Amino acid sequence: MVGNRKPAKPRRRVVDGHPGVYYKDTAEGEVYEVMWTEDGRTRWKTIGPNLEEAIAERAALSTQGKAPDTEATAEAEEAPDEQRDEQPEEVAA
Repeated sequence: MVGNRKPAKPRRRVVDGHPGVYYKDTAEGEVYEVMWTEDGRTRWKTIGPNLEEAIAERAALSTQGKAPDTEATAEAEEAPDEQRDEQPEEVAA
């Protein structure tokens, strides 16, 4: 009896007026998450129960990489090819 199934509840729901900010209901209560794309891949980060923190985190993540650091760009242009292939260090959140 496939026709008697209830529709599945969405895992995440969009926060109205805040693109990239979502919430989901958990056993602990409502939790906010942010979504962004990086290198063509969709990324998710769970923020917690505070909407303002989620909005601020989404804004910070969406601006990463849009304005290149001029010093880093100048160093990369002067560096030999071997150094250009090195991966940048990750910054702890």
